[in-house]
Amino acid sequence: MSVVDVGNCDRSFLKKTTVENGQKVMVPVRTIIPKNGGTSAVISTPSCVSDGSGRYTVQRVEYELQRLEFTDDRRRDAMKITIGLPGIVVSYDLKRVGR
Repeated sequence: MSVVDVGNCDRSFLKKTTVENGQKVMVPVRTIIPKNGGTSAVISTPSCVSDGSGRYTVQRVEYELQRLEFTDDRRRDAMKITIGLPGIVVSYDLKRVGR
């Protein structure tokens, strides 16, 4: 996935290495989680939240996965996903790198 501004929680985020624009970068871990016995799914992503007193904590936010389609022959190295966000729909074309 892409780089995300994690604000004041940068040290608290679980991160993995990926390649973006030809450079290795560290990105927060996002997870696809099945729901309702596998009939639907969400993308769980970390978010940095202030408690109002100057301290920040990491919370996971879930967004509805509206569509997931594997686009490679092995059905594991590339996919297109569509995510429903409040008021908008976002589509990604994901490809595994580094293998």
